[in-house]
Amino acid sequence: MKKMSVWDILAWIALASIVIWVILKITGIINTPPFLEYYPILAASYAFGWQMHKLASIAQDVQDLKRF
Repeated sequence: MKKMSVWDILAWIALASIVIWVILKITGIINTPPFLEYYPILAASYAFGWQMHKLASIAQDVQDLKRF
């Protein structure tokens, strides 16, 4: 198994925090002001950027293999 990088761990933490936040928000435990409700959007955008970076990295690896 490949060792996870710090960025992978941060992305998984961001995704897990979104899930926990949604569960707590639905159950009514969290009553936040509107400006804090944008946190899941920021975490999701980070996770999306992380996935795009991983995809670009894999595409570059494939290109390197083609040249071999």
